[in-house]
Amino acid sequence: MRVRINRKELFGYLKSMIRIVPQSHNVMELLGFLVECKEDDGFVYITASSIETSIQRKFKARIEEGGSLVVNAKMFLGITERLGGEDVLLEYSGKYLGITSERCRYDIPVLNARNYPKPDIPFPDDLLKISGICSLYSKTSASVGTDDKKPALTGIHLDIYSDTVQAASCDIHRMAVTENKCDCGGKLSVTIPKRSFFYLANAVEDKDMLDVGLCGGSVVFLKSDMLFSTRIISEPFMNIDMLLKPADKKLVAKIKSADMQTMIETVSMIASVSEDTAPVALKFKENGVQLSIESTEASSTLDVPAQITDGVGREFYYNAKYFTDMLKVIRGDVNVSMTNGGVLYVSNNKSEYMLMNVRNREVKRKTKKAAPKAKEKQAA
Repeated sequence: MRVRINRKELFGYLKSMIRIVPQSHNVMELLGFLVECKEDDGFVYITASSIETSIQRKFKARIEEGGSLVVNAKMFLGITERLGGEDVLLEYSGKYLGITSERCRYDIPVLNARNYPKPDIPFPDDLLKISGICSLYSKTSASVGTDDKKPALTGIHLDIYSDTVQAASCDIHRMAVTENKCDCGGKLSVTIPKRSFFYLANAVEDKDMLDVGLCGGSVVFLKSDMLFSTRIISEPFMNIDMLLKPADKKLVAKIKSADMQTMIETVSMIASVSEDTAPVALKFKENGVQLSIESTEASSTLDVPAQITDGVGREFYYNAKYFTDMLKVIRGDVNVSMTNGGVLYVSNNKSEYMLMNVRNREVKRKTKKAAPKAKEKQAA
């Protein structure tokens, strides 16, 4: 095998795939990239798989002689990153892979491609369009559950409509829902494991338009240089409309973007540097919302200007970490709604976040120990 590849292009593809490669596995080949160079079409194909999730990237290269091999993924990525020069020359004659760029050359052992459990990535009959994968992930990932007894809550749920993609996640205590406008061309509903969605979000850009379809127990995402396949979670997801539209939900406040930013900075600053943080207190006043937060390190009370439409005098408490996650997702001008029992709903024009209220509890503030006084000098 002998092939010349643009170094930056190769590094970009390897970096987009590396997270799928298992950290450890009893099948040694799965710790590597399967590299296939095909003279007949002039493409290099690189595959990574964790069995559950698989990705294949392809790109044009100057192939003088075709061939295939399995190379340790971390080593190959590291070498490609460290090399200089515009192109990388890969040479393989049956034992070592030679990697050359400018005046530097590495010779590393590789495995035989025949033993790689190459995934059979299916090609769905019906395909829809989807975009905004990265933002869909970033706005829902924090509220994904971890209880394996509730499999549907360990993934991110996608509802694809003719002109909209909606992503949702829920861990019982909170729910995040966001959407992206897209000319999808049909309807599809699927729940994808969080880890697999993370791999996909790292392999594409938010602007990328992907084809997506179901095939058996797998969901497949495609674009011109990528095939991505992962298992789906078959357990039905929660009824999103039922959770977001309870009968007693009322709009209680409208808050401007600049005031939301002040709230974000205050809560994040205290919660991020503390060992323990008490629930955030929200109290609705005539001209705004009073936010109080206390931790082992510090405390703060902030009066946030708002247009109050209902609920004056009501006060409820919310988990500080979950509240912080919510503020990171819901940006800009927001509407604040609430049920009679204190369930909080915060939304903007693209996303909505539901947060269950909790009981208040106190945290013990740390006290600084006084510096020991210097011993008085004894009189001579």
